[in-house]
Amino acid sequence: LHLSIRRQRQMCIRDRAWRISQFANGNPGFKVLEIGAGLGRTAYFSSLFGVKNYTIVDIPLTNAAQGYFLGRVLGGDQVSLYGEEIGEGVRVLPSTVMSEHNEKYDLVVNVDSWTEMPLDIALMYWKFARTATSAVLSINHEYNPNPVRELYRSDAAVRVLRYPYPMRRGYIWLLYTSPSPRDVEESRM
Repeated sequence: LHLSIRRQRQMCIRDRAWRISQFANGNPGFKVLEIGAGLGRTAYFSSLFGVKNYTIVDIPLTNAAQGYFLGRVLGGDQVSLYGEEIGEGVRVLPSTVMSEHNEKYDLVVNVDSWTEMPLDIALMYWKFARTATSAVLSINHEYNPNPVRELYRSDAAVRVLRYPYPMRRGYIWLLYTSPSPRDVEESRM
């Protein structure tokens, strides 16, 4: 069976949106942050699967395309750009605000970008993810100079579930878990 690249990518996007919805497990307050979201199609399909609190962080030029696409498919009232307020829906944030962003999430997602970033930028996002959540879903390929394992190699508190990603040859599906920042604080009391 030969699938076009476009059709295969659409299937992968729907698959990861479904996986995200499985983590949410019907929880209406489940919060997702996706680092490097491309056009925002995973956020779109996740919303169709019931995930209603989704934040995207990406470079500013890509934010413009994400805002346009998501505004067209979800409706302008379901999308907010940096500086706008929204109750639930998709927030689109520029990467330039990450140093001041301290919100907590139930899941941080990265697909196709940590291995393509300079290592110092990827490490900055990893450190942010470690303080913002206790679960990180990564779907990245293994054959770039900076594989994802370099981000967590020296972090003893991280537990890793690692599987081949069946939708794309050479890709690995990783789930990193660790005690949540909330659990660590409570254990100190």
